[in-house]
Amino acid sequence: MEALYDRMLSSIAQNPSPTDRTLASSILQRVACSLRELTTAELSQALDEDVSELLDLCGDFVTIDNSGNVAMIHQTAREYLLGGNDQPFHIDTTNAHERMFLSCVKCLVAIGLRDKVNRNQKPEFVDYASICWSSHLVV
Repeated sequence: MEALYDRMLSSIAQNPSPTDRTLASSILQRVACSLRELTTAELSQALDEDVSELLDLCGDFVTIDNSGNVAMIHQTAREYLLGGNDQPFHIDTTNAHERMFLSCVKCLVAIGLRDKVNRNQKPEFVDYASICWSSHLVV
């Protein structure tokens, strides 16, 4: 499996756009370290980017199911990304959880959030953020 994952990482690294490579890294970090599968809408809000068309940047490490949930293709893929310190897209768990924590806090302190919740217009990411922020803080 490692050779396959190496090729998949190579396809990400060969993307000519530094912005796309950075976004791919951010997506992989959020998906690998989230405490549950995120929907495309939740992931988009966590990243402040519309990711529905951008998941192809992730070299087939992530998939979207029929319900719109974003997940790693397999647990071994997550372990591969979290375990190899010498890989170009290695995920530093401390950094990834810090980024996810900051995304949660940003959502929870957004101006007008209470009004949106009271009008039943709460952001997609608010449920995840309100339940999981503290777990990302202590990791």
